[in-house]
Amino acid sequence: METITTTVNPNSAAVEDTATAAGPEPERSGNGMEKAADAQAEKESTEAAIQRVKFAPLKEEAVAAPLGNIDYLKDVNLEASVELGNSNLTVEKILNLGVGSVVELAQTVGEPVRLVINHNLYALGEVVVIGDKFGIRITKLVHSV
Repeated sequence: METITTTVNPNSAAVEDTATAAGPEPERSGNGMEKAADAQAEKESTEAAIQRVKFAPLKEEAVAAPLGNIDYLKDVNLEASVELGNSNLTVEKILNLGVGSVVELAQTVGEPVRLVINHNLYALGEVVVIGDKFGIRITKLVHSV
């Protein structure tokens, strides 16, 4: 049987485990009552060896967050998408979609589109054309940094 003793010092982060080998456990003879009594005695000695660890109380320390300097985040890429509108379609309608199919959206003409950044609504705006590309002119910030 091997005995493992764990020592915890509450004043440091050190934990020390020591193991001692006691050799093979001697074979016990006797009836079931003696074995049950031996098991109960071993359980009680194990429970007596277990002690609660007392730690020093934690101290709250104020950590000042850096203010105003987000330069190190300026080159992080975020997913941005513009939602022109939405529609609910049945599985049958989706299976029947093909080249040239038209999907009617719930939004009306002139209604603002949604600028979504990392799956969060960020702003509302209107669609604009810049050269041969589409863009969005923000008309209302919904969520500001």
